[in-house]
Amino acid sequence: MPCSPGDAGAKEMTYDNVEGEELQPPTVRMEDFLRAVKDTKPSVTLSDKERHNEWTEQYGTEGAV
Repeated sequence: MPCSPGDAGAKEMTYDNVEGEELQPPTVRMEDFLRAVKDTKPSVTLSDKERHNEWTEQYGTEGAV
């Protein structure tokens, strides 16, 4: 289980030292998602969106999932 280095019984390891069946994913809470949304910058610009809309108007959406 992931822990802090100062925790009792903590053992420093990397993912390369742990067998797959021993890995336990950390608990993810709503506050983790909210922080991620707050801290993440957009990866698409307004110009990208406009180019996408122009493409769709010109060529359509056939085959889109």
